[in-house]
This record gives sequence, C-alpha cells and structure tokens, in this order.
Amino acid sequence: MSDNEFGQFFISVVVFTMIGFMLAMLLSPPDPFTQIIAIITLLPVILAASYVLTYRIGYRWT
Repeated sequence: MSDNEFGQFFISVVVFTMIGFMLAMLLSPPDPFTQIIAIITLLPVILAASYVLTYRIGYRWT
C-alpha cells in the first residue's frame, strides 16, 4: 500500500462520510443521538465502498 493510495482512500472516506452525514441529517430526526447511531451504522459501508473504489477500481479523486 503506497502513500498515494492511502491518501486516495482517506479522501474517499471523508467524502463518503460527509455524504452519509448529510443523508442521516435529512432522513432522521434532529436528535444528535440518532444521527450518531446512523453514522456508526453507515461506517462499515463507508469503509467498504472506499476500499473498493480506491484499491479495486483504482479511482483517483485528484
């Protein structure tokens, strides 16, 4: 795993986390506890999607 691939993986995680947080904000009640639970639930999906996008497909964000 090179530093460049890790950087792409990190960018993917950040982007998918922001998208997940926005979806949780729109689809759940305005309760911080519920939104934290939604993000924790989405975390495995975010990590898996970032891994596939970075290491399997080889997508570059920059």
